[in-house]
Order: sequence, then C-alpha cells, then structure tokens
Amino acid sequence: MPEYLRIDIRSNKRAFESGYSILCLNRIIDHLGLLLENGYTTDAQEYNQYFKFAVDELDKQYLQMRAARKALFEHDIGDWGCELDLQLSLADEMIDWTVNEPKMTPQNMPEGWDPAQNQQDGGWETDDS
Repeated sequence: MPEYLRIDIRSNKRAFESGYSILCLNRIIDHLGLLLENGYTTDAQEYNQYFKFAVDELDKQYLQMRAARKALFEHDIGDWGCELDLQLSLADEMIDWTVNEPKMTPQNMPEGWDPAQNQQDGGWETDDS
C-alpha cells in the first residue's frame, strides 16, 4: 500500500472503519433476509444472534447521531432564531436484551383503545384519559 494511503487512512481512521462497519452491517442484514426467505425456523438461534447484532449496531449508530446532534447545540446560548426541538427527553440507551418488556399488542391494550383512532392521532391514549 502506498505511504500516502496509509497516512490518509490513519488520519481518517474513524471514517475508514465506519465504512467497513456499514458494509458488515449490510452483509448481516442481507443474511437475515436470506434466513427469513429460506425459513429460519430450523435455526432460530442463528437468526436471533444475527438480529441482535444488527439491532445493536444500528443502536450504536443512532446513539452516535443523537450525541452529535446534542453536541451541535451544547455551547449555544439558546437564541437560535427559531423553535428547535432537540428531543432531549428521548432515551439514549442501548436495548437491554436481558429485560422482558410488557407485551404491547392490540390484545393487551387498555379497554377503550381504538386502533383506528390512535393510528390517525399517533397516540396510545384511551377514551378515559
């Protein structure tokens, strides 16, 4: 490898490595698609392993974007000349695969929950709230 390429790669190491991680993630997602097409039920453990890896990688990318977004405004005085929602209330954490979340399916929704109405409103409120 020519020396100028080595220098360029070293000086842009993060960008260089992220390019390869994206390729790796694409291969994983393609593999997941093949497993689904071919009936992954024969090896659900393999599917779960690849799925969790892909989700964790996407989570890392998402969290990096959130951190970069917050950093843009970190030292601002707050007068941006327009309304900005930095969405600071969103959770900035990876998925914890060891926690069993409650089932959130229409069968488990509170009484009075109307899927048609809530889909239009984008909310999960019941008629009681």
